[in-house]
Amino acid sequence: MPWIRKGDTSAHHPAVLAVLEDPRCDDRLLNEVYGFINRCAEQSAAHLTDYVVSRGTALALAGPTRVELIDIATAAGYWVEVEVDGKVAYKLLEDDGFIHMRSKEEIEWERQRKADNANPELTIPVRLRDGDACRYCGLVVNFLARRGQKGGTYDHLVRDVKSPDDMVVACTRCNSALLDSPRAHREKQLMPPPAKPYYKPRTREWLAEHDYVIAHNITLPASSEPDVKAGRVPPGRDRGTPATRAEQTPPATHARSEGLSGSQPECDPAGATASGPRDTAGSQPGEDPAEAPHSSGPPGITHEVGPADECTDPGPRDTAGSQPGEDPAGSAPPGGKTEHQRVPAETSRFQQKPADRVPTESRNAGTGRDGSGRAGSGRDGLARDGTGRQAAPAGRVPSHRAEGKHRRRRRR
Repeated sequence: MPWIRKGDTSAHHPAVLAVLEDPRCDDRLLNEVYGFINRCAEQSAAHLTDYVVSRGTALALAGPTRVELIDIATAAGYWVEVEVDGKVAYKLLEDDGFIHMRSKEEIEWERQRKADNANPELTIPVRLRDGDACRYCGLVVNFLARRGQKGGTYDHLVRDVKSPDDMVVACTRCNSALLDSPRAHREKQLMPPPAKPYYKPRTREWLAEHDYVIAHNITLPASSEPDVKAGRVPPGRDRGTPATRAEQTPPATHARSEGLSGSQPECDPAGATASGPRDTAGSQPGEDPAEAPHSSGPPGITHEVGPADECTDPGPRDTAGSQPGEDPAGSAPPGGKTEHQRVPAETSRFQQKPADRVPTESRNAGTGRDGSGRAGSGRDGLARDGTGRQAAPAGRVPSHRAEGKHRRRRRR
């Protein structure tokens, strides 16, 4: 059916506000022109004129004393003057953010489908030939279902249906996937007509009592098959392939992270380039673990030496190209980095280190990991003279919160 939809911000569209620039504008003209244009749009949608409003319609809706609304709407950009069949008309602004209406072609095609689906001279022969199974995927359909992918419908191989050969039984999912695909594409995916169609018991009763079947003396084949639920394959039949569109849409490009330029590679929050799933050894499935890239983080997150290193901040370098305190002789050779060079995850600009974060050495104490010893941790000398407190044990991180609590008790 025809309908019209206005955008959520249509009242603030530039064409609407452009009326304020007209020298004839007063405190009523802005809303008056907006309402006048909406009435013209509703008239166009109801009569399927595709945004075109005749001058006679515009004069009738504006009123004999407010003909100037037509010129004001034209100056604001609500519509443009066109010629239709040698007569003056106005073409409304086509903008989904302002006003959108269904086209004449879309509505006529919808009406044609409904008329064909209600024509027993087309549907009854199609049901007798195909039964209650989709000709694409082969699954049982439910013609009483109004929603869902298992509902039954008739797929038009062509828009201008001439005979039952131009229609087939289809499920809602396959019919929706085909959209406006040509007949050649549809026939390429169709299964051949079943040698023995499957009818649900309810369909068999409906056909036996239909006036078309009785008038044409059609005898239904006897069958004692069970009632199969929609979405399943009838017994003794083959399952087909769900229908697909004629032209697949190109894959959507992923949006780049905010702040990255067009030449910078994408990085994950740890500063490593995105890679596929890896096994426990850190290598790609089917990859030799000995040739796997070196990991700079926990298992499953790797950092491959290459262009992705541009996402990390290597820190300041001296004129010789080495890090401060680094032996220039041991630096990376020209044109690349050394094989075992690591890039810490904390250097990524996507990740910040909290100020109150416990050092890694403290968290790894007693875990058996390399470099987890507490030598030189700066915890010596915590005991104070006269307080009776002892230094913190070697395997314990002192609690500053508890220390402040004791201090408050002493003040009391």
